[in-house]
Amino acid sequence: MMNELGARIRSFREQAGLSKAALARRVGVSDVTISYWENGIIRRIGHSRLQPLARALGCNITQLLGQQEYRVEDTRMGTDYQSLPMFVFDHSPDSLRADKPPISQLARSFLPEALRKLGDHLLIPDPDSHFPFCGPGNFMLAESCTGFQDEGLYLLEQRRLLTIRHVESPDPHEMILQDEQRQKLTQSAAEIRFYARLRAIWHFESLPA
Repeated sequence: MMNELGARIRSFREQAGLSKAALARRVGVSDVTISYWENGIIRRIGHSRLQPLARALGCNITQLLGQQEYRVEDTRMGTDYQSLPMFVFDHSPDSLRADKPPISQLARSFLPEALRKLGDHLLIPDPDSHFPFCGPGNFMLAESCTGFQDEGLYLLEQRRLLTIRHVESPDPHEMILQDEQRQKLTQSAAEIRFYARLRAIWHFESLPA
């Protein structure tokens, strides 16, 4: 019996007017793999394939996985985000411009339960960019910020480049930045631009169908 993900892949493919062979070429897999996905023989698709598959089908990952669209409910003053917008970035601060749209959204139900109420977006490093504390294919659960909040990992701009550092602040006017090798550098707070507090970093080997 065809699983739900397979049925959605077939539906989106037919809506896009694509043959299995044409979709396979766009995603970079064989047409046999497309058949296996649609028929449910392969029930789990790695994230490295999920992104180009959604792009080729003209939908986003949330739609492909059958989750709710990104929706914000303002109840009280508290905001309930049903899904998290996903952004790809590199070392250039321009890659995280405020007007840059997300590549997709991911339902919070895919996060470990302990993390579902944390962060307001997901960050994915560009495959050609290396960042400390974050390996290839990692996701980062991020919380937007404009300054130091508490000791931990931050995405920040240093010498006009984005990087990740462990930050502590014994003094409001100076920051202690630490890299993966635990080398510490004391720097004036005025010389650092904070982008996000990183609440969690993990790797999706695959997403459930």
